[in-house]
Amino acid sequence: MDEASAQMYIEPPRFSHQFSELALQHRRKPSGSFERFGSRDKMRGYFQANRERAVRLEQEIEEDYDYGEGVKLSSIVAGASEMHRFDHDDQDQQDD
Repeated sequence: MDEASAQMYIEPPRFSHQFSELALQHRRKPSGSFERFGSRDKMRGYFQANRERAVRLEQEIEEDYDYGEGVKLSSIVAGASEMHRFDHDDQDQQDD
């Protein structure tokens, strides 16, 4: 077993010096989060506040959608009952 594993060992790929230098040059620059928040607790508080704001916004949008859906359904029901009344008025006039 020891002999087989020693023979099957493959070195991890290594990048050329030129590639490594280019990767360092084009590395994403820090955006200043440490300076912006000053502490990890403040940063986490910021994230929590954003999550809470997103939840409130989602609820408001859903309530608005529900309201619009209710208005649409009530107008459909009102229109159907108006058509039903109109049909009955026509039948009463035909019977006369």
